[in-house]
Amino acid sequence: MRTSAVLLLLALPALVRTQTLPGHSKPVAYHLDIYVPDLATTSTFNASVEINVTVTTSTDSFVLHAEGLDIDPSRVSVQYHSRLRGWREESVSDVVHNSSFLDIKLERPGLTGDYIITIGYTGTFQNEMAGFCKVGYHFNRMQKYMAVTNFEPTNARKVFPCYDEPPHRTKFVLDITVNRSLFVLSNVRHTSVHNVTDTTKVFRFDGYPELPIHSVAWVVLDHNTFQLQTSNVGATLVHTRAPYPYSNHTAWANRVTASLLSALNDYTGQVYSHATLEQVVIPEFFVGSSEGWGLISYSEEAILVTPERSSAWYMQQIALGLASGLAHQWFGDSVSMDSWDNTWLTTGLTEHLKYVVTGSLEDMKDWELAEQEVVELIQPALALDVNGHALVDNTQTEAEEVKEACDDITKYKGGAIISMLHYILKDNTFKRGLTAYLPIVQGQTSSPDELWNILYEVAQDSGVDLGLQSMNTIMDEWASTSGHPTLSVSWNTTHFIVSEPSSGGWHIPVTYMLQSSPGEETSAWLHPGSSLVVPASDPQWILLNINQTGFYRVNYERVLWQRLMYQLNSDLTRIPRLSRAQLLDDVFTLAEQGTLPYDMLLEFTSYLRAETDYYPWRTALRHFQTLLDKFYGFSSYELLKQHLVDLLTEVVADVGFTRLPQDSHLVRLKQAFILERACAFNHSTCVQKSVSMIRSWMSSTFFDADLSTTLLCSGIANSPTGVWRTMWQMFHYSVFPSVRSSLLKALTCTHDQLVFNEFLTNITSSSASVVSSKDRTILLRTFASTPFGADKLLDWLLQRLYTQLNQTLPVANNSTHTGPNSSESPTPQQQANMTDVGFNSSVTSTPQPQTQTQENVSSPVSARLLEPISEHSVVRRSTVVSEPIAEEDVLAILGYILPKLTASEQGLKLDTFMELNDTGISSSTLAVMKKTALQVHQQADWASRINENITTWLKNKAASTTVPTSVTTQAPGQPTSSPSGSVITSFNLALSTLALVVTLAIC
Repeated sequence: MRTSAVLLLLALPALVRTQTLPGHSKPVAYHLDIYVPDLATTSTFNASVEINVTVTTSTDSFVLHAEGLDIDPSRVSVQYHSRLRGWREESVSDVVHNSSFLDIKLERPGLTGDYIITIGYTGTFQNEMAGFCKVGYHFNRMQKYMAVTNFEPTNARKVFPCYDEPPHRTKFVLDITVNRSLFVLSNVRHTSVHNVTDTTKVFRFDGYPELPIHSVAWVVLDHNTFQLQTSNVGATLVHTRAPYPYSNHTAWANRVTASLLSALNDYTGQVYSHATLEQVVIPEFFVGSSEGWGLISYSEEAILVTPERSSAWYMQQIALGLASGLAHQWFGDSVSMDSWDNTWLTTGLTEHLKYVVTGSLEDMKDWELAEQEVVELIQPALALDVNGHALVDNTQTEAEEVKEACDDITKYKGGAIISMLHYILKDNTFKRGLTAYLPIVQGQTSSPDELWNILYEVAQDSGVDLGLQSMNTIMDEWASTSGHPTLSVSWNTTHFIVSEPSSGGWHIPVTYMLQSSPGEETSAWLHPGSSLVVPASDPQWILLNINQTGFYRVNYERVLWQRLMYQLNSDLTRIPRLSRAQLLDDVFTLAEQGTLPYDMLLEFTSYLRAETDYYPWRTALRHFQTLLDKFYGFSSYELLKQHLVDLLTEVVADVGFTRLPQDSHLVRLKQAFILERACAFNHSTCVQKSVSMIRSWMSSTFFDADLSTTLLCSGIANSPTGVWRTMWQMFHYSVFPSVRSSLLKALTCTHDQLVFNEFLTNITSSSASVVSSKDRTILLRTFASTPFGADKLLDWLLQRLYTQLNQTLPVANNSTHTGPNSSESPTPQQQANMTDVGFNSSVTSTPQPQTQTQENVSSPVSARLLEPISEHSVVRRSTVVSEPIAEEDVLAILGYILPKLTASEQGLKLDTFMELNDTGISSSTLAVMKKTALQVHQQADWASRINENITTWLKNKAASTTVPTSVTTQAPGQPTSSPSGSVITSFNLALSTLALVVTLAIC
């Protein structure tokens, strides 16, 4: 056998173009043998795979997916099964391997029938949580390692050569050799531990029913460092495993998982088929969760909950995430789709059912998840779908299909369309259809047509009106058409006319309500090329898409918008609260698209002064924040914030600043959301309360999880730098995942430019980063999530690049930037006064077990707590500052900040840097910077055109209205007065910090 270095680009040009296997053969079974050495000392693993395949079309080669594997050609063999002579060796003429494919060529064309392909190779543990990943964590201050798989969507090919495509479901046998001190979990049924030696043992997993390749999973872990929570659901054991000290925070999730599993058993009519459901917490896991069939891996923040220390929003997200992972066990694992294009169906079912099933739990019925689905799933889906793609597009390559199958458009739009279908059919018919579908396709691949056919039969039996269309006709158009309809509504003396003016072929389920019969909902179908006529007497309004159950927008002619506006201002309760949210969602989007003028948008939203319901405000404030972001640096920015403070007056008074034990889940959500936004807009009372809250929190053993999470950012932004230092120490010493998550994001809220710059420099250091790579990503994304942060992040990035070139950052001329001011560069006196903010402390970003003594916990901090805290208490580390910033960090930061850069000055800064003769960075990175600058200029041009219109309206409105006071952001480093007039001094701040560290140790 000879080997070849010829690229597959030359050997298989068609495959490179389409990224799809040729289809001459299909896998029947895999036997994977993996040797996992000492995880602490190596980055590779040795392995071999034996694949039983069936050849359906005669071929002279076997083409498999194989990415990033070191294939040993001498360990590649092929056997053919002859009915007369049994198994015989086939001669292999060549082995061709490039970055994506492995092509095993035979000396002669093979016959159809059964083959065994054996391949020996070496693999690499992945760092990006894709494939077979090695993860480090601390236990009793010792470094430990574990390894976990994540094969979704196409990462199995990074672990073993395979047919890494949706149509294939196969049997698996796993032999995983590990150090004797380690333990292996897998969703392939465990059968034995054998070949035990002094140093190693082999875990054998065998005999499981056929699995889609993305569902195969295993975890290698140190059993002694993990603790187990267990629940029972019928014959199924629910195991939740977490390394200490995280194991103290798994009880709630384990209980909720058991309840959700029971609810899914009931809803689907199919009892979970596994004896055990394993849930494993993976430290530093980037992906949130990886759903193997029977084995689900979670990141810490995706499953760990301490109810008394967790906000309502945090707990809700955990519950919905658990429900999503469990729904995937039925839709994605038990039944999988036959192509990448069709995976939108299982994704959509999973996204929708997580709201349905979680909302059915007895202790979560007051969460109003059916209503929340509108503002958290359907509205974001419509926003993403403006420039989106079709869910099904047969013209794309596999790479494009995979990318789109896993993006947010597919996730949200798929869920929204399934939600609309659920509404059309009503709950009983929808459930009957699913319970009829699952037994037929269980353990197999399926297609949407199979589900549509069954749902159509059930709908016909139930008398559901489908507008004389088949389910396939209705659903195929929604899946295969990009974008969504916008209905046009006009008044013609005696009747309303509803039409869809685009050339789309959607069959649209329309619901409407008339002013003469509020609360009375009427349904009808609007078919392609037709109009809907609704008789009515004038003058009155009509309201379409009641409660936003349809995946479409509605644009009324101006007189009808005005009638709806009048109704909202006179008696808003006559329009349902979700429909008020829907009207706001539509009017904001139509204004952004240029269909409606912005002065009409501002006039329409003025009714919000009397609005106190959660859902309209959830919608309005999300859109207002987007609008504010676009006008950062323009004259309308501060005026719009002041206008929002005015609109928020009533609802801020309604939610208040205290929490009552009897407050419902939704009351807690509403209070936290409203106050967080009010503080962000510098509502004076809110800012004062946030500063007071931080002082109280630092001297107390208890805090309210909802309010602290909400007000933390504002409190840090408006307090002395020493408060930031305290929060930094709290982050390191807290063992509560929800608290750590809140603190991590709040650290980015500082307006102290020195802290901002030094913190960024230290977290991006490749040699001495003070946070983990996962936390660094979270911090950079959070910094970039506001216009202020993105602006300062751009300045910091350019300063670093100029420093690397030994050049001075130019001062931009002709600036029109009018955003919030920030600190200037430090004066010599300020530099002399700089002290350590704690970056060099001997803490790690992984919380340590609570078995350590109080002295050990506080010792890294207590020695510095009573030191004077300067106005700019930051660390100066010249070795880190001089370290070149990695180009991958440059690209990542540019990607993060681009959506928030809107001022022409920002584009000019990028232009000036790129005009240098030698920037010191690659041409590909420069190309990204050029594209970024172009988009910033385009965004600034758009904002400049709209700014005058908004500014004029707001000034005229302000002249006729007495507006509540907002506050200017506290100047960095200045003492902050409490409501009682006292000032947080360095001394009592230090005492508070000491008390807090002791408290965290005890907790």
